[in-house]
Amino acid sequence: MDYRNIIEEILEVYNINASEFADRIEVQRSSISHILSGRNKPSLDFLIKVKDEFPELRWDYLLLAKKPMTEIEAAQINRKIEPLFAEEMEEESKPPLHSSAPEVKPVAEKADELDSQSTKKTRSITKIVWFYDDNSFEVFEN
Repeated sequence: MDYRNIIEEILEVYNINASEFADRIEVQRSSISHILSGRNKPSLDFLIKVKDEFPELRWDYLLLAKKPMTEIEAAQINRKIEPLFAEEMEEESKPPLHSSAPEVKPVAEKADELDSQSTKKTRSITKIVWFYDDNSFEVFEN
């Protein structure tokens, strides 16, 4: 990742030079010069000042150079993107031509199934321990 390219692109988009940029974000001009020459990388404080002066810039762009550069561009891109499976979603929302009703079991059969499941080995609670934030505890046994 090259912060020099990020700063140069900001200068180009906003049509300002390095000294105007330094004045706007209230840093020394030498700081901009050092970043543009590749000598230094921008500090977090520097990036925060850039974001404060240019709030439309995205953090992903400032930190990772991930496009789009501004929130406005990101919103425009999101509007242009159509759902990938739009046709499939429309097809799923249409009712099927020949629908078969699901098999319905009588209530008595369902009750028998539940009874057979509940005849499995039952367990009972034998001990409960409560721990308090003052490092004390209580034990409740059956």
